Order: sequence, then structure tokens, then C-alpha cells
Amino acid sequence: MTLSRCLLTLMKVRSVSSGDGGDYLERMRSSRKGPAVLKILLTNLRASKPRALVFAFEGDDDKSAYYSWIRRIQDNLSYEPFPCGGKKQVKDFCHMLERDLGNLRDGVYLFVDRDFDDLEGWPEAKNVFMTDRYSVENYFVSKDVVDEILKNELHCHAHPVTRDEVIMLFERAYGDFLTATKPLNLRLFLARRLGVNASLPTKLSKFASVTVSSATAAADKEMSIKLDVEIDAKDHPDLVAEFEALDPITRYRGKFALLFLKKWLELVATDRCSSDTVLFKGVERRAKVNTDLVSLAALAMKSIMPPSLSTFIARIPVVGSDTSAG
Repeated sequence: MTLSRCLLTLMKVRSVSSGDGGDYLERMRSSRKGPAVLKILLTNLRASKPRALVFAFEGDDDKSAYYSWIRRIQDNLSYEPFPCGGKKQVKDFCHMLERDLGNLRDGVYLFVDRDFDDLEGWPEAKNVFMTDRYSVENYFVSKDVVDEILKNELHCHAHPVTRDEVIMLFERAYGDFLTATKPLNLRLFLARRLGVNASLPTKLSKFASVTVSSATAAADKEMSIKLDVEIDAKDHPDLVAEFEALDPITRYRGKFALLFLKKWLELVATDRCSSDTVLFKGVERRAKVNTDLVSLAALAMKSIMPPSLSTFIARIPVVGSDTSAG
């Protein structure tokens, strides 16, 4: 039996004997990405690459998106990606670095989403970059990105009129989607601002239905977000007014928007390959198209970037080529 399996067995035995069951296991799983564990990982990285730039991200998706953006800004910049497992983990990691009495923080830069809570509770640090939109996904769901996909992956080059017609359908469907998910975003906004834990849906079908030209809300869409404590919006008029002032395209939850884009592109790609196409009449039929339309790295190459990212990257001092330990 491996060491990791022995530890897992010990955790299970201890959880049963202590009577806290799954709660103990969940705490142990969460601790794997706690600041102490992240500090050990960073220390080990520094032992091998003491001079490397380290870019800490919320997760693997952000790592891929920022790689594409940074390559567009400075294609020869070398850094070690360091996913932390979420925004809270990046914040805890940042606090840990601020408290560290050594030089562990040197060359470490952190990249996080704005979300609905901005940098509330973060230390004042010049090494933290935050998106001006809700998340990296909000930069991807746009008519310009759709146009690039239509031109390249869906092979509608030299057919600008057809592309414009399809993009009009995208804008109509996306507008419907943002309207349909407004109550869902309000529920999440209130939860974040009031410090209430929320469990979020990961499947589009839980809160919306999408066609090529429209989108509608699912029944009980608001209940697809489970809250530890229920919130009545009527009790928080100031927060509701603040939410109403947000721009839906840039400030509603990006992962919901990406689920919409994924489904919408799937429908469009299916029609593109159909012998009885509705959207692409007069365009040479393609029996097969590239279906990898929503990888974040590919979308990031097509999207605009956060406007201040170039300035942030330009201010990072390059210490020099990394030298391995030993």
C-alpha cells in the first residue's frame, strides 16, 4: 500500500471514530491547497529554480488563459505557473507571503478574478493583478470571438454576410441569456457581499435552456444556487441597487456565460455540418469541423485582454535566466 493510500485510510478511520464523518474528510481535502501546503510547494519550487518568476493563478483554466494573453504581450517571458485552487486560496497565499520574514515572496505575482467581491480583505500589494471584468471567461463571450471562430474553426471565411447574420443570432440569444440569469446572478451577488456560502451549478441545464436564437430560464433557476443561509433581497435594497448598476456582459458570472457559449457553439457547429443547414445556406458544406471551440487557451488567443494586463506585465522586473539549484 502506498503512503498516500495509507494516509487516506487513516483519515477515514479517524473520521468514523471521531463521529464527524464527511466533514473531517472535507477539511482534510481542503487543507491540501491551504497556505501551509502552498508554502511547501513554493519552497520546493524555489529549491530547484531559485530565480524563476512565479505566477500564482486561481486554477488550471486561468493558467491556460493567461498563458495565451502573456504570450501575446511578451512572448519570451518565462515563468512558473502556480495554480492555488481558488480565489480564497490565492488570497490566503498572499497573506502568507506578506507575513513571511524571508524572501519567499520575491518574484511571486498573483492573478485573480474580480468576481462580486473585488479585492475585499486583501493586503495592499503591488504584485496582485485583478481582472476588471467578473472573470477571465467574460472576455471570451463576445461577438468578436464568435466572428473569429466562424472564420477559422467553422470555415466561413469569405462569407461576411453569413457571419453577420449568425452573429446577430448570437447577440439575441446572449441577451436573452443574460436576462434569464439576472435573478441567479443577484442571488450570488448578495451571497458574496453578505459572506454567505453558496454552492453553484456546473451544468447549464440546471438554470437555462439555449437555442441558436434564444435562451430561457429553467424552472426554479434561483434554487440552483444553494445557500447556507437564505437571503431575502427585500432586506438589502442598497445591495440590490448596486447590483442593478452592473453591466451584465462584463460583470455577471463568467462561468455561466461560458456554459452558454459552449452550448451555442455546439448548436451552430452541428448546423454547419448538416446537409440541411439553416444558418449556412450558400456556404460550401463541411462534413467535419474543429469541435474544440471553447478551450480557454484558444479563446484567449481570439479575445481582447484585460486593459491593464500589459502594463502589469511590463512592470515585472526580469531578474535574469533561472539557475537550477545544485
